[in-house]
Amino acid sequence: MIEYNFSMKMTVEQCKRFYQGDIRAIVVTCDTGQTVQLPAMRFRPFVTANGIRGRFRLVLDDNNKFVGLEKTY
Repeated sequence: MIEYNFSMKMTVEQCKRFYQGDIRAIVVTCDTGQTVQLPAMRFRPFVTANGIRGRFRLVLDDNNKFVGLEKTY
């Protein structure tokens, strides 16, 4: 398994753009400095009235296939 940890902050207006289909992928910079791109739809469970804000852990299998995304705090 491969894990990437990162912080994320998006406004409500930015989140609306991926619900409308304007944004299909989001690129994040991990704590290690690596950038990772993942489908915007993966963040939908984390959208609140204030947008998206917090720390996340992305888990991939050894073939770089999505396993999970969780908010760590």
